[in-house]
Amino acid sequence: MLEGKKLTSARKFPALAFIVALLAIPGAASADSRFEPGQYQVREFGPTAHPHSVAMCISDPAQLLRREHPGIRCTQTVLAQDPMGLTVHYTCAAKGWGRSTLHFETPRLVQLETQGIANGLPFSYSAELRRTGDCGKSP
Repeated sequence: MLEGKKLTSARKFPALAFIVALLAIPGAASADSRFEPGQYQVREFGPTAHPHSVAMCISDPAQLLRREHPGIRCTQTVLAQDPMGLTVHYTCAAKGWGRSTLHFETPRLVQLETQGIANGLPFSYSAELRRTGDCGKSP
């Protein structure tokens, strides 16, 4: 009897049923929905920052979370997430670990803070990422 009432409510309010279903999908209403893929200019700040800004084609903000461990199989835990950003901790077996925070100021401006161990050496820096256009095109 209770199941019938739930079904009736879903029929009366199909938009509400859709929203509830969307929220049940992991990541569907996440911070990365504020991100606009494309070509980004990356400027790093901090003790282990790269000295020059670099251009990166970024299709998914997850690429930013493990910049010091690209292409390595890692496990990660989301420590905090809201519509404006997220913080993750990840471990890459014998290759190191990291903790990264992304803050989406706008869909085209992202702040990154990251620290950890890569190849036996510590890293710690902040970066500002500004979208400059579509991938494959010059700014």
